Amino acid sequence: MTVNRIDPLQPYFVLNTKLYRKMIPEHSPVAHFYQFTYTEQNPVINGVVPDGAVDMIFDTDDGSALVSGSVKSVIETMFQPGHTYFGVRFKPGVLEHYGTVSVSELVGNSIPLSDVVKCGISENIADCTSFRQRTETIDRYISDLFRKEETAVPELVRELIACIYDRNGDVTVHELEEALFYSRRHLLRVFKMHIGMDIKSFCQIVRFQSVLSELHSGCCTSLTESAQNHGYYDQTHFQKEFKKFAFLSPKAYVGMLKQNAYHSRIQCC
Repeated sequence: MTVNRIDPLQPYFVLNTKLYRKMIPEHSPVAHFYQFTYTEQNPVINGVVPDGAVDMIFDTDDGSALVSGSVKSVIETMFQPGHTYFGVRFKPGVLEHYGTVSVSELVGNSIPLSDVVKCGISENIADCTSFRQRTETIDRYISDLFRKEETAVPELVRELIACIYDRNGDVTVHELEEALFYSRRHLLRVFKMHIGMDIKSFCQIVRFQSVLSELHSGCCTSLTESAQNHGYYDQTHFQKEFKKFAFLSPKAYVGMLKQNAYHSRIQCC
């Protein structure tokens, strides 16, 4: 099983800039590279949503950099107005360690990149003059990182992630037991070790991300139908979980996308 189609979304990064550059590499542990200048502040839509991923985020103006794990509920960002940020969003489950830090230590946390790797990559990124140069520079670093055998994630973890994404997060641990022929205890232990959170929490995040993708595509004709299709018990359950992850209700979120011309801000490179 593969996870090539995984592309975790951070919509408020897009909505707080005029131009969000994005590049999706083929056959890569990276979901996508991105770059934006934080220029538009709006406390209602200023946040980081749960995505199950790990990001390396470089401030190209002051040379600082962070490695950030997935949050479990939406939080406000600390971006500086006028600063340009370059980022790498890794697919979930591709590494157990980022430098000296385990993925479990990163859940809900952001750590200075200089504390976990000592290769001068932050300075190299800051010295680049274009998005393409930055993607090429960081890609060389990532290639070196993944050559190390100790960074490999077990096949079982990759299969678990693939099963969860194939079902858009609407899957139980019992169903995963039956699909993969492992005990519940073993699945929970291995998943927590390599993903940093429990299976149920990760499934909730994947389901939320699937709803976001549907809303962004414009294919959603009914929020009620979307909730049912994604396995929410009822509208109350859907509304409560969505608001926990996005600050807004689904209806308010859709209105915000339309009002702020979400797709016109994205430039795919």
